[in-house]
Amino acid sequence: MSGSIQKMIQQSFGAGDAHNGSNPKVSGSIREHLSPLKLFVQAKKDINIGFGEIAKYVADGHEFLATLNDELGIIDPSDRVLVAAFRDKVRGIRDVLARDHMKCVFFGRTSNGKSTVINAMLQEKILPSGLGHTTNCFLQVEGSKSGDSYLTTEGSTVRQNVGSVQQLANALNGESLDHNALEKKFFHKVSEKLSTPNVFILNNRWDASANEPESMEMVRKQHLERNIAFLVDELKVYSSRAKAEERVFFVSAREVLDTRIRKLRGDNQSGVYVEGYQGRYFEFEDFERKFEKCLSETAVKTKFQQHCERGYEIVQNVLDVMDKTFQGASNLRKSKQADRDEHSDKLEFTKQQMAILTDEVKHRIEQLVEQVECQVTQALSEEIRRLNVLVMEYERPFHPDPALLNVYKKELHTYVEKGLGSNLKARLNVPLQCSVETSQKEMVSRLAQLIPEQLQTQMQNALPRNHFEPLYRLNCDSLCGDFQEDLEFRFSLGITALVNRFLGPRRATHPLFGQSPVPRPLSSTPATPGERAFAGDDTLTPLRIPAEDYLAIVSKLALLSPTSQTAVGVLALAGLVIRAVGWRVIVVSLGAYGLVYAYERMTWTSKAKEKTFKKQYVRHASSKLKLIVELTSSNCSHQVQQELSGTFARLGHLVDEVVTDIEADISRLDVCIAEAEEATEQARILKNQASFLKARLEQFSQKYLHQDE
Repeated sequence: MSGSIQKMIQQSFGAGDAHNGSNPKVSGSIREHLSPLKLFVQAKKDINIGFGEIAKYVADGHEFLATLNDELGIIDPSDRVLVAAFRDKVRGIRDVLARDHMKCVFFGRTSNGKSTVINAMLQEKILPSGLGHTTNCFLQVEGSKSGDSYLTTEGSTVRQNVGSVQQLANALNGESLDHNALEKKFFHKVSEKLSTPNVFILNNRWDASANEPESMEMVRKQHLERNIAFLVDELKVYSSRAKAEERVFFVSAREVLDTRIRKLRGDNQSGVYVEGYQGRYFEFEDFERKFEKCLSETAVKTKFQQHCERGYEIVQNVLDVMDKTFQGASNLRKSKQADRDEHSDKLEFTKQQMAILTDEVKHRIEQLVEQVECQVTQALSEEIRRLNVLVMEYERPFHPDPALLNVYKKELHTYVEKGLGSNLKARLNVPLQCSVETSQKEMVSRLAQLIPEQLQTQMQNALPRNHFEPLYRLNCDSLCGDFQEDLEFRFSLGITALVNRFLGPRRATHPLFGQSPVPRPLSSTPATPGERAFAGDDTLTPLRIPAEDYLAIVSKLALLSPTSQTAVGVLALAGLVIRAVGWRVIVVSLGAYGLVYAYERMTWTSKAKEKTFKKQYVRHASSKLKLIVELTSSNCSHQVQQELSGTFARLGHLVDEVVTDIEADISRLDVCIAEAEEATEQARILKNQASFLKARLEQFSQKYLHQDE
């Protein structure tokens, strides 16, 4: 029948304590420092540590990829899914590596000593063996972490006394076990099931041939040749006869078991042994060492090589993803940095050009303001000089009655203001509009270079919808409100008129009275309070005479009479003239003088009064309007300045929006660059970790898997 043994990878069984001899066939390597099973334990420890680091690395990589902003376009979403799948695969590999079992199976004919070999290797008689004991089932022996010995049967978890295995596995026992476990296997089936099985052939009970020493070597050689042929030619598990020869042993398991049991009991080792015992014992120990070495090496290769290669592949794939991420983040950072530099240059250029343009526009507005002031001053001065024509064209009915005269003056104020305004508009509006619109177009053309095409249409909205029309605020009603007309008849050849004509109104004094003329009565139109009186024409300006002076003048007028000295002088002068020229000339002259007086008196009609009124009004209004020429020109230039400044401010607001957008773009680019730099740095770290893990796996492979190559 057959049996099986399964040992925990932490347990080392082998030659151990009884003998310190070494097998000359064992080659020297790193395994010289560790026993094969301890080497397996160390390999498992190393690969578990390595896969722990791989698991952490893959988890860090997955977390890193999960934190990346998809809008950056650094990675493909499929890469994130791929790394997540690797995380699950690494977890599964670690679960497999956590298992601590490896198996070896003993095949052979019934009663050939398989159980005895196992007992000898375990240095204790655990499996039933000996005369009349034949194993009729599969037995599985495992090391226990707790150190307690117990037995469990298939399909049950009840722990039984380990001694009951003597009855359960005995072929003479009448109990019926699982018939599937009693079936015999054949070597060829094993060779078909396993691709490259590690087969050891033990020629047991070799102590029986010690009684025939003359034929023992011949039989040994015959068995060796057959076994080598079986391994090389029939099973084809070894390629060379030398390797196959190292897997054939001639032993006596019963002798080894007895020796080791006596040693454990402390019995004397001396006794009667069959000839060749020492050689068989050493060969059994050689088998144990080679078996242990083969078991550990095979376990390392079969258990760890595939996982090592898979781990290497996973790390390489994650490395490829990280390299792709690194390249994507680096390219993104370079691209965004170039965009940021471009935006920064554009921002700096826009600010510089805006500052230059602001100075130019300011200077242009100042020039235009001065030009407008000159134009308005010139035009208004010409209109003031032509005010007589405008006033004379006023055709409202005139009546000297004070009540009607007040209405006439108010309407005349309005007429003059409208007329002057219309004339100024006709003279100035077109050139001013051309100047303003030309300046506005220059602003648009210059600022269009600083504004993107998609915002060009908004520039037209910033321009005024209507043409520029300045307002001329003359306000003649208030300006000429202090006008005081003088409609009394005055003879042109009168003494006062002649004196004024020859001496001038400012220097004229009464030749007879030695005083200025008596002030004319005040007009019925009240003067506007607070208005400044115009002193350019004494005939139009009322004299402000104190009350005491007024009484003195009245007293002098009362004293004037033919008896006064002045009258006497006049009469004397008249007499002299009469005597000199004759009375006829005097009479004719007086007659002519009287006719002239009568003519003027008769022609002093409402029409003449209207004409005189208009002349007086023209003189008064002209003098008043001259005072506001500078104010009016400043007002118009200020309107032009406000119009152009407002237009430039609205256009500048568009530039400010562009600057704000550029600054916002720069801020977003800074954030994107920072994220790209962080992603680049993290990807670089993960790439370096992948290189370290690859080197570690290569070192593990070289140390444990390809050490003999």
